[in-house]
Amino acid sequence: MNESKQDLQSKIDALARGKAPQRDLWRGIEQAIVNEQDNAVRETSKGAWRRSSLAIAASFLAIALLAYGSFYTGQQTQSMLLVEQLSEQHSIQKQGLLVSFKDMPSSTNNWQQQLEDLAQAEAAIKKALEDAPNNPALIGMLKHVYQQELAIIERVHAPAWQSI
Repeated sequence: MNESKQDLQSKIDALARGKAPQRDLWRGIEQAIVNEQDNAVRETSKGAWRRSSLAIAASFLAIALLAYGSFYTGQQTQSMLLVEQLSEQHSIQKQGLLVSFKDMPSSTNNWQQQLEDLAQAEAAIKKALEDAPNNPALIGMLKHVYQQELAIIERVHAPAWQSI
């Protein structure tokens, strides 16, 4: 037993203590860090511009729909008109996000199932709103479902450097 320990120790002692690289590696590391930071800044500004332009377009659409809704209420109540406007605005935002992220890989595979679950929740809330159209809690729940859908789409398509 003692011989095997001595044999092992002699083999450890025979190993080289340190091995220097053949060239200076720091320049390559530094260049990779700078390039990564530059790419991150470019991607962040592109994504921010896309989201802000979508938000501006959605705001204009919401204003136009509200103006249209104030002139024409027809047989529908104001709250049902609001629900329709929210749905249209959400649909435009969702399609805009899906189009802007269509070339980016998703970080998970089950995100579309999550969107289907939220679509079922949306349908249930809209059905409940038919019975109680002036219920602010239901309208708030519908807004929350829409926000969750948009958040899921953004999160699963976020670049890897944005994930913690």
